[in-house]
Amino acid sequence: YARQQFRFRSATEVKRVKFSATFFLAVTNNHHAALLVSWGGAPPRLYSRYGPFDLELTASAINPTFWRTASEFFLWGMHHIFVGYDHIAFLLGLLLVARRPGAMLKVVTSFTVAHSLTLLLAALDVIRLPGAVTESLIAASIVYVAAENYFIKEGRHRWILAFAFGLVHGLGFSSVLRARLQDLGSIAVPVVSFNLGVEVGQIAILLVALPVLIWIRKGSDEAASERRQRRLVRVGSMPILLLGLFWLIDRVFQLNLMPF
Repeated sequence: YARQQFRFRSATEVKRVKFSATFFLAVTNNHHAALLVSWGGAPPRLYSRYGPFDLELTASAINPTFWRTASEFFLWGMHHIFVGYDHIAFLLGLLLVARRPGAMLKVVTSFTVAHSLTLLLAALDVIRLPGAVTESLIAASIVYVAAENYFIKEGRHRWILAFAFGLVHGLGFSSVLRARLQDLGSIAVPVVSFNLGVEVGQIAILLVALPVLIWIRKGSDEAASERRQRRLVRVGSMPILLLGLFWLIDRVFQLNLMPF
């Protein structure tokens, strides 16, 4: 057993701190660390970690309020969808076949509803899959959607596929949330705020993609528009398919290296 006190001072306002620790790693990788953290005079909060860990701290985490927590997780949800290139590739693969704005919005919303369900269940620890398995399934969903684009003519019912695979993508979102949620007393506000951020991020992607897709599809007449649509699906699906295959092979290889 060992007890150590650290004190950090800053002349400017600090909004985020990342604390990394490998206590007693030369002896054991299952050391239990209990961290009592106080920030800016707020009442101290207790964090429990096992083994080597990274602990990201923010003012809202130390002294949470409704609006602090909601805004932080909302912005985090937006950030996560913008940097989640596999999620973006999956959505674009679905949107290539959808021809009407209403169908596109239905695909995006269906995806959000589905991953919200599994995200909430994973946050409650009802569902738990190894991260490598989840990431491999996400890559497989991208490959399937891109390959299916070559065999379907209309994406009228693509929202059903978006819902089914959205359940898998929700498990991928949960992996980044689980560590944060264990330090909060509430689950509802962070999960709902995170999902709203993801939905707003997806709609922003849709608003950027929609004018481009409409412009590419536009032809001099209906027959020309149909030819452009088929060409768009064939050409646009290929890089998504190749990316999905790359991610799938890479993640399955990592999965095979995991100790069980």
